Amino acid sequence: LPMALSGIASLWLMWRIAHNAAGAKFALIALLLLALSSWHIMASRWGLEANILPLCVLLGAYFLSRHDRGRFGVQALAVAALSLSVYAYGTAYVFAPLFLAAAFGWLALNGVLTLRRLFALSAIAAAIAAPMTAFLIVNLLDLDTIRVLGVTVPRYTGQARWETKAFLFQRDWGGFIGNVGDMSRLLLGYADKWELVSRLPEWGALPRFSVIIAAAGLVVVLHRAIARGDYGVHLLIAVWFVLAVAVAALSDASITRMNLMWLPALYLIALGLAAACRSRAALCAAIAAVAALGGLFAYQYFREYETLAAIHFNKGLDAAISRAIETAGENELIYISRLTTTPYIQALVQSEASPHRYLETRIIEDQGHEFPRVVAFGRFVFLSPIRAPSDEAGARDYERSRGHLRIAGVDIDGIERHIFRIPADADAAAALDPDKFAFERYGVNLYAYPKDGGGGGAGAISFDEPLMQGEPAARAEFDLHMQDGELVYFKTPCGPPDARARFFLHIVPVDAEDLPDERRERGFDNLDFWFSERGALYGRQCLAHLPLPDYGIAAIKTGQFKETRGGMYNKLWIAELEF
Repeated sequence: LPMALSGIASLWLMWRIAHNAAGAKFALIALLLLALSSWHIMASRWGLEANILPLCVLLGAYFLSRHDRGRFGVQALAVAALSLSVYAYGTAYVFAPLFLAAAFGWLALNGVLTLRRLFALSAIAAAIAAPMTAFLIVNLLDLDTIRVLGVTVPRYTGQARWETKAFLFQRDWGGFIGNVGDMSRLLLGYADKWELVSRLPEWGALPRFSVIIAAAGLVVVLHRAIARGDYGVHLLIAVWFVLAVAVAALSDASITRMNLMWLPALYLIALGLAAACRSRAALCAAIAAVAALGGLFAYQYFREYETLAAIHFNKGLDAAISRAIETAGENELIYISRLTTTPYIQALVQSEASPHRYLETRIIEDQGHEFPRVVAFGRFVFLSPIRAPSDEAGARDYERSRGHLRIAGVDIDGIERHIFRIPADADAAAALDPDKFAFERYGVNLYAYPKDGGGGGAGAISFDEPLMQGEPAARAEFDLHMQDGELVYFKTPCGPPDARARFFLHIVPVDAEDLPDERRERGFDNLDFWFSERGALYGRQCLAHLPLPDYGIAAIKTGQFKETRGGMYNKLWIAELEF
């Protein structure tokens, strides 16, 4: 619903901006292009918060386009809308200040911005964006979470998305050049190869090659500005488009990450059509072509898209979870195949689970990863497919999931009793007893659940008692235990920030000859690791297991460290064991 309302508001705002710029005829062309845009139709029907960002910028552009834009109140509303955009999506961190500066320059060119107003408007922007600015500073400089009067400015517990998607952080200039190529293909109207959830096959965000018309519109705007001194609304939208292209070039190209680009591109296409189609016949032909494309897209979208996208949106999983809650006994665990996408979210919704209960019973793998995986919480357990994966990496992951569950005392055989989404290529349905399981198909998804409750394991996940018993071999930020040839790291209470920094583990052997050749000069074995590789978060307890080498050990030195901006290593804590 928020995205549907956003889409409707965008239509009105585009109409008003175009009308303010060049009258009703041009406004109708711009409105038609947006209303029949494949990107806009899908963005208005898919609940993705990132697509609120174009609306924020469009709202700011609307206030700037008004004929009373010289009034301070109207300018303040424009600045507020642009400043709020930084809370919508990460690309706005760069785009918003750039476009705001460009808007100030544009207002000055139009003679409606004084120096005093500039300072006042800048103060408004700074105040609105202050929490997000503080958040970025904390995470860019790797500072600790800030707490002021009960309000927190948090540090990410894992890797920030901008570090994996922005080329400024990756310093991968070869990848940058390839990304410009991908961005160019999307601008030319080709389909996004990654995001089936946001497109139909063979349909891009813009009509194929229509960006050439947008380029013509851009040339018209620049010519009017340079030759005639025309600094009207067209120039503001052209600047928006140019800045959006520049920002998109710096981040991994996709239809969603480039979503700032499509509104000004459609506006410039309308401008190019209006400039090129001088005669009524030519304009009618262009409008008919746009309408035909929009109609063809709508026909395919409302007939084909649901089946194609069903697997990505877990179609039918809500009903399957609801059915399992009804059929499972009150004290039985419910097992859900992890073939589904983030099924724990739908389990939280359908079970109306308390957030506090979730935090106390969750088991999370890959702690520190940008998308950590929830293995279980409460009475829900999320496992891999019925059969173990055949490849080595998948098999390790499969066994590790079960290892985490075994530590928590979870019945890992229950997956044979409660299985939701069935993999289409595994012939898994045939392996299940039809007398015991009910099957239901939703689009391309096939779900199974037990007819009689299944007896899927008694009790629920609970960590009322510490997972590690007995005195540790050493106490530090993490307690160290020696157990069955393993070194165990344990901490309670513990949360994601505790496991974020890398662990160092240096082992000094009794006999240096046991070390690999490259280690003998240093005199110790280096087994540094990330918590996500060896551990998991159990409720509010962190637990990691490392098998020790089978040679004689004289001493162990371990702890956590983080790399500073200057390339130095800051050790956060150290523990030592001698034998």
